[in-house]
Amino acid sequence: MSKIDALLQYQEADTKKQQLEKAVRSTENRQKLNKLYKLLKEQQAAIAKASEDTELAVAALTRLNSQSDALSRRFELESGELDILKQDEEATAEEMAELRKDIEKINRESANLEKEIKQLLANMTKILEDYQKTRQIAGKAKKEYDALRLVCDEEKKASAEVIDDCTKQMTNLEAGVDAVLMQKYRRAREHYPLPVVPIVNSKCSGCNMSLPILMLKKLANPDVVAECENCGRLLYSK
Repeated sequence: MSKIDALLQYQEADTKKQQLEKAVRSTENRQKLNKLYKLLKEQQAAIAKASEDTELAVAALTRLNSQSDALSRRFELESGELDILKQDEEATAEEMAELRKDIEKINRESANLEKEIKQLLANMTKILEDYQKTRQIAGKAKKEYDALRLVCDEEKKASAEVIDDCTKQMTNLEAGVDAVLMQKYRRAREHYPLPVVPIVNSKCSGCNMSLPILMLKKLANPDVVAECENCGRLLYSK
């Protein structure tokens, strides 16, 4: 058996194994499983985001409540002082007006703060609702994913024996392939599904590049294999 025949037999077994593995990865159930996996990842990210938003909202609510408590204490203090001034015969109208102005300012700040708190509480309610919906969707998707994964595992097992046979065949064939050629084959295999291609019309049938005359003469020998200078595939003459 020539070098190229041994290498082509190895590539044939390798190609068959690739096709079988691709078929396992592209079944309808596997495609559904991949979609469910993507959905789960999206829902997990949404749950994490909702948790983060909730923590931020709780921190903001704590801060606003502290501000509200502080304003309440200021209001009580200012109101108490106003009552004292009202009973003080020496208190001036300017002092009374200034104190009332401060109290009105506190009331405005309190009203604005109350609006912020109501808006924040509404946002927190929305976040909680979305969180619960997301959890429900994720829970349902997880159950479907787990069930479908078992089906895909069975499909994979059904093909495993044939794939193992290809692997064993490749191992046996590799013993008859030149070691240097096998190294070049594996290097090209990292980039191309078919690392070994024939010359067609004086061109590499892989990248369609015209080959030098010297290489064509060299490859006229049916036992010679050369690398394409453009794409790195292994070339042989039919």
